[in-house]
Amino acid sequence: KKKFTLRGTHTSTNTSIAAAQILSAAWNLTLEIHGNFYGAGGTGGTSSSVSGNPGGTALSINSGRVTVDIQSNGRLWGGGGGGEFGADGSAGSAGTCQKDTQATACGSTPSCPSGTVLVSQSQGGCCQQEQFCWGPWESFCGNSCVAYTQIGVCRETTSSNTPAPVIGGNGGLGRGFNNFSGSLSGSGGASPNCPTCASGFTLQTGTGSCGSQGGTGGSGGDWGQNGSNTGASGSGGNGGNAISGSGYSVVGNNTNTVKGAI
Repeated sequence: KKKFTLRGTHTSTNTSIAAAQILSAAWNLTLEIHGNFYGAGGTGGTSSSVSGNPGGTALSINSGRVTVDIQSNGRLWGGGGGGEFGADGSAGSAGTCQKDTQATACGSTPSCPSGTVLVSQSQGGCCQQEQFCWGPWESFCGNSCVAYTQIGVCRETTSSNTPAPVIGGNGGLGRGFNNFSGSLSGSGGASPNCPTCASGFTLQTGTGSCGSQGGTGGSGGDWGQNGSNTGASGSGGNGGNAISGSGYSVVGNNTNTVKGAI
């Protein structure tokens, strides 16, 4: 029979490597745990990899016959899983853009350029006068207006762009030795896009719509806990194991000494 007493603090910042490992089969061995073993926190999901990554393991045992005897001051804490990437926002809808120009004519309806429509018309000042005379030998003369300027508003109408959807926010980093006391929160999603018009055009009120904002990334899990889901196409990362492997039994485990599956 063999006993191995472990004290101090043992850590990992890489979720693929446990904070402590027995790499080969061990027989009739008792591990007496007095120290602290902290796995790594899983990274959150991103736009290229939506699901959060699993947290790291505190203690890995290859195989054999091992008793893990956790003392009251011992800690076997697996890392938290990373949060899922936030769902993308929805696309908006196109609106109607318009641009008004002015056309004039003297005494007749203004003619609008090709591609535009006359939408209103108003009258301006006199644009054509005629002289008239009266009295003996038409010795008295004056002018009278026979045509007025006609002012038209010509309107060109076209569609705006269709607002593209925006991406969600990254998932939060799980609790672990690489995130011992930092934030678990995911990032906020991008602001929504709205319909826009080409230079010189104005978006007509009541037409088109903005998309929705990208979803906030899921929170990372606390020690040994899963990362949060967001409803995107993946999931939060699984919480890391307190102990993984085979050929072992555990005594002295409680909610304070062990965080994560065994």
